[in-house]
Amino acid sequence: SLAGDVLGAVSGAGLLVGYGEGRWSYVAARAGLAAMGFGGAALRSGAIADGARAGRRLSTQERLAAGAAREARRRIAATRARLHVPDPGSTPSALLGGPVVRTATRPAGSTLRRNAVAARAAARAAAERAFLADWRAATGQGTRPMYVAGVTLQAGAAAGEKATDRAEQRERRSAGP
Repeated sequence: SLAGDVLGAVSGAGLLVGYGEGRWSYVAARAGLAAMGFGGAALRSGAIADGARAGRRLSTQERLAAGAAREARRRIAATRARLHVPDPGSTPSALLGGPVVRTATRPAGSTLRRNAVAARAAARAAAERAFLADWRAATGQGTRPMYVAGVTLQAGAAAGEKATDRAEQRERRSAGP
């Protein structure tokens, strides 16, 4: 998320400068991975951008700009939702909160496992449907390579974040208390 990326970079730099905790390489890696993830999402979004409203085909530069703008708007909206900031266009009643949400009871062991398996299968199917829908929507000249590059960058950023997390954890464990 936008807030997570920004706060992560700022807090990492703050801990390093203020307390000497951490490494600049990890701060830089996290900032680079955040930019890589944003770039991948912008490429994916740009690849499926539709120029029909403009009445013509979009150039690669226009697709990149449209993808970056769409991704920035999506991340800002996600950050607003996560921080419970109402949409500026929402009604005043949105400021008062919503109805009380009932909590569900936790299922027992085997039911929990069955639900987890079903949830993973549903998530996998939804991801495949989304990928295929976007793949089919990327029909302009040169848009499929743009889409593949975006997917690859996003996957690389996600894998890089996990690898960076593991490396930091190993370093903290080896440093000891």
